[in-house]
Amino acid sequence: MEAKPEGNILQSWKFNPTTIENMTIPIEYLGRDDERIMKECEYMKRHCLSVPKNLGEKAVTASIKLEILDRDYQISRKKGEIFLPLFRKPTQEETRRLRSELTAFKLTEELFKREPKQKSTVRQILKEMVPPKLLEEIPKSMPTVGDIAIIEISNELSSYDKQIGKAILMANPSLKTVLKKAGSVHGTHRIRDFEIIAGESRTVTIHREYGCILNVDLSKVYFNPRLAYERNRVSRLVEKRETILDMFAGVGPFSIQIARRNETIKIFAVDINPVAIEYLNRNIEENRMKDRIVAIEGDVENIVQQRFEGKIDRVLMNLPGNSVRYIGTACKALKRRGGKIHYYQFAEGSDALEVAEQTFKRAVEKAGRKLEGITTIRRVTATAPREWQIGIDARVS
Repeated sequence: MEAKPEGNILQSWKFNPTTIENMTIPIEYLGRDDERIMKECEYMKRHCLSVPKNLGEKAVTASIKLEILDRDYQISRKKGEIFLPLFRKPTQEETRRLRSELTAFKLTEELFKREPKQKSTVRQILKEMVPPKLLEEIPKSMPTVGDIAIIEISNELSSYDKQIGKAILMANPSLKTVLKKAGSVHGTHRIRDFEIIAGESRTVTIHREYGCILNVDLSKVYFNPRLAYERNRVSRLVEKRETILDMFAGVGPFSIQIARRNETIKIFAVDINPVAIEYLNRNIEENRMKDRIVAIEGDVENIVQQRFEGKIDRVLMNLPGNSVRYIGTACKALKRRGGKIHYYQFAEGSDALEVAEQTFKRAVEKAGRKLEGITTIRRVTATAPREWQIGIDARVS
């Protein structure tokens, strides 16, 4: 008789959870301690139906019909064979029926990995805490910035905000803080007030999008994670050796995305908020963009008049609440032969696109420039029922 290896099975058989599905360990070598360790590793000994790979589908169907397939564990594969976990050893009658369905099979015992438990949703976690009618008002999705979630909670739900915050963290282990919106964006610096309802007491985080690192303090600067795709889209439109003006740069998400794609451009990123400029400079350094982006603190109208009249190829105008006021400034910044403008504004109703287009066209003409054409006009993101942030890509001469 072959001697059993001494010591713990994990040592004697060099157990490796990353390759366990490609191993077979004799059942008689598994002691109580070993089984406990296997359970902690989410691998368990189960009765097994093994078949050649080409019979895998038939075997699954047959074991389901017999109600012996254990769905709590994962089916495994190795060396041309399929291994199905079973609740129990098949009876003689069940074995006979398997023979009638399968031309080749074995009944053994193997180690199987548990199926991962389905992730609970926020609403599932809160089901016993919040009345059903109010439960439906909890948003199914919410923006996240780094490891911070941001949620808008209605007045009716405000008495449950702490429970909601804790549920969000339970359902999303990678998140560390939950902020509740405590007002709308306001002031020259475009700041929003927040209340911390769960997790770590902070508003500072590191956000990553499309390979860019963005340090943000959500209580002191404006940042919209929902514009990640839009920033990436615009970055793909930029051509080599362009000079770009980012009029309302914030912490630099547009500028850094563009600079990451093109080493030959020069971007002047302006913001009136000194804290935003502080974070912008940090982000420029961490993304190694010092040779491509220049951060400038101040009022963009004054800065264009002093430094950039007639020197810019492309202008970014991400100030949707008040950008129309600065179209004249953007037109002054463009070179005499013209250039490109990326313009954003809020608009509502079924004619939102037409309203935004006409607003932009009138302002360009008032500035003494000509709208050569609009290459793209689109609803970038919804901001309220029947209200959107509209984006326009335009050629101006």
